[in-house]
Amino acid sequence: MRCWRMEQLLDFIQGRADTEVADAIRAHVDSGCSRCRANLDWLSKIVQLTATDDSVDPPEWVFHRAVRLFHELGPKRKPGMIERLVAALAFDSWASLQPAVVRQSGAAPRQCLYRAEQWELDLQFEPGEIPDTIDLTGQILKAGGTGREAAHRPVRLVREDAVVAEAVTDELGEFTMDQLAPGLYNLCVELPEQEIWIERLEVKLSNE
Repeated sequence: MRCWRMEQLLDFIQGRADTEVADAIRAHVDSGCSRCRANLDWLSKIVQLTATDDSVDPPEWVFHRAVRLFHELGPKRKPGMIERLVAALAFDSWASLQPAVVRQSGAAPRQCLYRAEQWELDLQFEPGEIPDTIDLTGQILKAGGTGREAAHRPVRLVREDAVVAEAVTDELGEFTMDQLAPGLYNLCVELPEQEIWIERLEVKLSNE
């Protein structure tokens, strides 16, 4: 079974997941998935740290208005032989944390979720083996699919019109790019009739 998304793991930790999903996550982790176990441990630590965070969430009407404006004014589909989809950030594990909280959590992974129509791109950033570098692990999934729609697809990381890293997804749509320098990039996933782009992707490990 494919790994669970960070949003689902967070619901599990905070008791919002329904019984069937919670049981499935528990069984998946107990089966020996080291990635989901590490994500659960990290999320638990972050939840504990943010329990004392006194920042104020925006009113619900502000959130809904922002979502509506994004759909009205945000990136539009571009015509052409290959359809270009621009993915929007849906979740960033560092986004709501204060710098002091980030420093307390140490060199923990950073998780981001991007969405483009029916596609989801789950990205995880971890410290590389070489100092001051970052390893990127990603998975591309199609909502309601089998988990294999993005198998064996090219992935490119571009900076200033130059390709700085390339990978090919495996059977589950997963890929890795190691020892990246921190900074802004564009990431492209090539599908049979579409390209998914993440523009101005911040490869970093904190929100400072």
